[in-house]
Amino acid sequence: MTSDVNFGQATGKQTLKATWAGADLELSRKTSFTGPDGTERTNATTQKLSLSGDGKVLTAAIHSEGGRGGPTDSTLVFNKQ
Repeated sequence: MTSDVNFGQATGKQTLKATWAGADLELSRKTSFTGPDGTERTNATTQKLSLSGDGKVLTAAIHSEGGRGGPTDSTLVFNKQ
């Protein structure tokens, strides 16, 4: 899905995508816009979600690029209580 987005004084396009990779759900978002100084900027985030076999642990592996400070990788673990 692609849509127009507004960032204050800047406008751009955002693309969202969801795909299955085996038992994992992969969510991706790519945003492109022209900054106030006229430069083209792109941000991208990919989240890979996986559920443990017993359904009690959800793991989210997140990769982001294009933000301040360079690429980042994070892993979040959620335990069902």
